[in-house]
Amino acid sequence: VFPAFRGYVQEHVRLAREALREGKPMSDEARKGVRRRQAAYDQYNMERDPAKKMFAGVFGKEWAERFHASLFEFAVEVAGLE
Repeated sequence: VFPAFRGYVQEHVRLAREALREGKPMSDEARKGVRRRQAAYDQYNMERDPAKKMFAGVFGKEWAERFHASLFEFAVEVAGLE
């Protein structure tokens, strides 16, 4: 597992360095696209998170709702629930 993790980290660092060398800031439209995709990812996972019921049983429904929303902040923000 560690060699795979190390390879992932090395590739991430390589991509980050390459982006810095290019020195091109991300356009507003690209930022919006990234945010939309992150919100879609959060929404997908928020709807399927099996831990929410467990947290509600242990800590109460209100606490579980707040905690769950904090885990998927982009989906909550896009839905206008924040």
